[in-house]
Amino acid sequence: INAEYLGAFANRNNGASHNIDSKIYKWSGSTFTLLQSIATKACLAVRFFSFGGSTYAALANYMDGSHNTNSEVRKWDGSSFTLDQSLATNGAHDFNYFEIGSYAYLAFSNHYDGTFNLNMKIHRQQVPSIRDDPHFVS
Repeated sequence: INAEYLGAFANRNNGASHNIDSKIYKWSGSTFTLLQSIATKACLAVRFFSFGGSTYAALANYMDGSHNTNSEVRKWDGSSFTLDQSLATNGAHDFNYFEIGSYAYLAFSNHYDGTFNLNMKIHRQQVPSIRDDPHFVS
């Protein structure tokens, strides 16, 4: 964010629950300090990306009693990452962000939905300057 360094820890469980905060840290010049705690559901991956002039954090949620739990895209609002979008995933293990032409993509590696025979879930978003309300779509 504005040439600052961020780091994140995805937290899957604390021994008692899969509902545990994942943490985002900001480099202060000599150490990382806690910027934000985000309630997650057995989160396995957190990544940052910039798109259309905005900064985002995406979180791959694995489960919350069910593997059919949504993963999240959060947008930096100047002081914190606020929920921008909830994306359908099935036991999301990991994901990648990439761009092709005027589109951005989030490709999630899903693990389980009652079967292990799953396809990757790819969400697409057009460049915000082309659409008034950009969101990732399946």
